[in-house]
Amino acid sequence: MKKSLILTLTLVLGLSVGSTVFAANPFELVPNDNWAYGAINDLNKAGVYAEYSDVNYQKGQTLTRNQIATLVAKAMANKNVTADQKATIDKLAAEYNDELVALGVTKADKVDKGINLSGQYRLRYQYYKDDGNISNNGHKLQGKVEIDADSKINGDWTANIVLEGYRNFYTDAGYKSGTYASADGASGYTGAFDMTGASVTGPVAGATMTIGKFNNTFGTGLMFDDYLSGIKFEFGNIVKTKLLYADADSNIAANPFTKYLTELNKVTSAEFTYSLSKASTLTTSFQNWTSKTSGVDSMKVYDFGINSTLNSDYSVYVTFDKTSADTANKAYVVGLSYKGADKKVAGSYGAWIDYEYFEKNTAIDTTYWANAGQKGIAAGFNYVPATNIKWTNVVLLGKALAENEMGSNYSAEPAGAKQTFFRTQIYYYF
Repeated sequence: MKKSLILTLTLVLGLSVGSTVFAANPFELVPNDNWAYGAINDLNKAGVYAEYSDVNYQKGQTLTRNQIATLVAKAMANKNVTADQKATIDKLAAEYNDELVALGVTKADKVDKGINLSGQYRLRYQYYKDDGNISNNGHKLQGKVEIDADSKINGDWTANIVLEGYRNFYTDAGYKSGTYASADGASGYTGAFDMTGASVTGPVAGATMTIGKFNNTFGTGLMFDDYLSGIKFEFGNIVKTKLLYADADSNIAANPFTKYLTELNKVTSAEFTYSLSKASTLTTSFQNWTSKTSGVDSMKVYDFGINSTLNSDYSVYVTFDKTSADTANKAYVVGLSYKGADKKVAGSYGAWIDYEYFEKNTAIDTTYWANAGQKGIAAGFNYVPATNIKWTNVVLLGKALAENEMGSNYSAEPAGAKQTFFRTQIYYYF
């Protein structure tokens, strides 16, 4: 651990201090593949520039650094942006700081090194009933606090730390053993506190690099959506590209129902996102999962998904992945979503429903609700009773597939055995 930390710090210091930085020409044309174009396009599509009648940004334009800085300045003036949009704007502001100084928007030679804190408190109740294996049955009442801290290292680099504290108020049966999230702690725990994330982000060779421990969703999220330790590069405008190499923390969050997947813990991946139209986005991902344990076969994953907005209220999504496992190697999800619960808008709400199908060798820690070796119908409803308070609910009516390892000690349950999962939770954001 100490050696990896020293290596990380050496790399970051070498990249951020070891190079000489020259002021760019404000009239220099920014190449079309620069990440800033995609970021501004996303802000424009989200309505951040709606109050500016003179902003007529078109994707594919070639702009000077001054022109981009002017767009960044106008985005900075909008105080009604989401947290994700503000993070994008801050990243743009750091990249075009010199031009913003010249425009009088920011002050020269000043890098805000203050720590920005945000977070949430979550109270969760969940219930699982498995007719095929009663040892999986259980109730859980759990509290979680998450604190996100980020700070500027300099005009280009940002450090981020995520702290999570869990407390089990009540568990029984199946929930007394096994690990169900990356910070949940050891078997039989009553509470845990963990530095879940610790990373730095900054520009390297025209890309944005993140190194350390961070959360990552691979492609459509069918295979894995959790924290891991490694390095990723993101770049591209028309085709957004993400390259990653990481260790899934010995896969402590692996699906507890499939032994083969539990032993896969190192991954190399390439991901591509492309806008098919104003309403539809295509995401594809290739992943290669390997194991630290000798004799365990590696697994390749081919994943793609399409998300399409039908109108202002409805969206549809279709996802599919296939792995290189010899058998039980396909998964897919087809779903419909309605509206959306925005934590900043009291009274907003959203709902969704989908059909999920995961064969045995397809999901390590999926962002969806069915487990590997299971199919089912999942549905959810979310509501914001007051600003920065969100109530979310989900139910899964599942069945075991013919090939599964959901029984005791990775044994197979009878095909068609029924499982019911229910979760309700409330978030308080700060």
